[in-house]
Amino acid sequence: MPEPAHGEVQLQTKATGICGSDKHGQIGIFEVKNPVILGHESMGVVTKLGEGIKTLKVGDRVAIEP
Repeated sequence: MPEPAHGEVQLQTKATGICGSDKHGQIGIFEVKNPVILGHESMGVVTKLGEGIKTLKVGDRVAIEP
């Protein structure tokens, strides 16, 4: 895996949840292009920091909402 660039953070994902929009795509309420991996609300731990990151440190637990 490449090192994080300036302003980027590398995370180790610990858990990912499936929310309503994932289910809506699965049952056809809106179109998704397959293949698709369900789940986009995650939590993890910071493993590496790119330059310029001042508010996090390695080991911090974070929520991820891409």
